[in-house]
Amino acid sequence: GRPSSFWLAGFTNPTGFLTANRQELCRKHSKDNWALDDIVSTTEVLKLEANEVRWGPDEGVYLRGLYLAGCRWDKPNARLVDPHPKVLHAPLPVLWIGGATTSGGKRDKMLHYECPCYKSPAR
Repeated sequence: GRPSSFWLAGFTNPTGFLTANRQELCRKHSKDNWALDDIVSTTEVLKLEANEVRWGPDEGVYLRGLYLAGCRWDKPNARLVDPHPKVLHAPLPVLWIGGATTSGGKRDKMLHYECPCYKSPAR
């Protein structure tokens, strides 16, 4: 069956995986006429670690194994904070990747922070 969460760094083509997730969302919302070109990925950092995930989400995917550089995630307050001294990389809890249409206005109403996700050490 389908895994409950995915290790994004384990994919040869992580961008293709995220595109496939958007395609799956389009199929799920075909009655609402969602088009792939109108879908943006939405994310939410969960309060779960990878070993606590028992099943996948109803919509979208859970990602595990991502790290933050230059900051860390404060789980109780659900926000980015300064890193601990001498710690360059901090693990990120499980990340939920969903989607919304750009015309639906959902993205505009949410607070969001655009953050790059590097797939190799070279930036």
